[in-house]
Amino acid sequence: MSKILILSSNVWSFTDKTTGEVKSGVSIEYIADQVEDKGKRGYFTIKATLSNDYVPKLVNVPGVYEVGYSIKPGANRQSVMSISDLVYENPYDFEF
Repeated sequence: MSKILILSSNVWSFTDKTTGEVKSGVSIEYIADQVEDKGKRGYFTIKATLSNDYVPKLVNVPGVYEVGYSIKPGANRQSVMSISDLVYENPYDFEF
C-alpha cells in the first residue's frame, strides 16, 4: 500500500432529476508522490469520488492514510485505477 495526504473531504447527496434516484458519496482531494517530469515540479492534487462506505475511514482530515488501489476495465476497455482501501495513520498539521 502507498501513502497519501488527504487534504479535504466532502460528503454529498443529491436526487437525479431525470431518474429520481438519490446519489451520494464522498469526494476527497489528496496528494501522493512528488512529480518531477518535463517541467512539472512539486505536488499536484488528485480528486477522487468514493462511496459512503469510506466516510467512517476518514478519521481525521487533513491526515496521512495508507491507500490501496484496484484496476478495473473502463470505457473502451481502458484500465481505470481507483481507491480500494484507506487506513488512517496520523494527522497532518500545516504550519506557515
